[in-house]
Amino acid sequence: MHPTFVQNIGFVGPWFGANDVCLLPSKQHIPLSKFSASLTYFIQALKSLDSEYYFPRTHIILITPPPINTYQLSADLQSGNL
Repeated sequence: MHPTFVQNIGFVGPWFGANDVCLLPSKQHIPLSKFSASLTYFIQALKSLDSEYYFPRTHIILITPPPINTYQLSADLQSGNL
């Protein structure tokens, strides 16, 4: 990202967990440790003074996934639809 472009960003709203929240045996499943490390890396890249992506006026709004219907998800996983 070009530094001039970053200076014009007021808010960043990543939607974390939309695919990562999937349960095994889904191919989209991400282990919690990897998800946590990726989220930490992303936030530090935007908030660290040493980062090329840092700009003091950029705000981060983390968007979480919607609630999961575990009964339907389990049935879908068992049927092979996911």
